[in-house]
Amino acid sequence: MARSLRVAIIGYGKVGRIRRQCVENHPSLQLTALCDINAINPEEGMGCLVSQEWQEVLDSRPDLVFVCTTNESIPEITVAALKLGIHAF
Repeated sequence: MARSLRVAIIGYGKVGRIRRQCVENHPSLQLTALCDINAINPEEGMGCLVSQEWQEVLDSRPDLVFVCTTNESIPEITVAALKLGIHAF
């Protein structure tokens, strides 16, 4: 059996919530972290890391990250993820 890929979502607005549905519907993906500048209810995290700091999420070393933030922060977060060897979408 193939191992699950650990997934983080940075930016938990409308698009981030849609990405979460995709992750939850894919048997080879495991949600490990959620991040948004606005506080996320820890119960929504369902046991995964919940943070307001995207650096903390990247430090948790997911296999891939969905960057669902506003346009001005996408480049910085994406480049930081790629430098750590994390696939970024």
